[in-house]
Amino acid sequence: MAARGEIDHHASVQTTVRVTIKAPPALVWTVLSDIAHWPVWQPDIQATSIVEPIGTDTPFQWTTPGGTISSRIVLFEPGRRLAWIGHLLVFRAIHVWMLAVLLNGETEVTTTESLSGWPITLFYSSDELRQSDQRWLDMLRQEVERRAASASPSRG
Repeated sequence: MAARGEIDHHASVQTTVRVTIKAPPALVWTVLSDIAHWPVWQPDIQATSIVEPIGTDTPFQWTTPGGTISSRIVLFEPGRRLAWIGHLLVFRAIHVWMLAVLLNGETEVTTTESLSGWPITLFYSSDELRQSDQRWLDMLRQEVERRAASASPSRG
């Protein structure tokens, strides 16, 4: 299902959040798919480990305050969709990212995520996942818009 861009709709913890970024999808994709540099702009991620170049079936690990997550990219469509499956202890996450260009050239980024594995609801709720994913989107937006601004010629 993750390889088709779908989360586990039977999981007890799920969320979908979206944000509009004032930049084209190519720049959003560049920042999002550069997993090795997530810790530079995403303070909730302490470290990453990945062998590049990345694509479908690329494994990677990333460390958050909650632990080290072992993940594998299962959907890799440059500029459009990225999805991975991650495991931490007995918990399984499916995280899907979708990019869509808006009429004004901006990008709408939607992230959908599910967490499963007993007893996930004792540790994490859908609301907490929504807040976490919203923070991630906000950090992504800030980094992409910072890069877009620094790439634009200044007006005098």
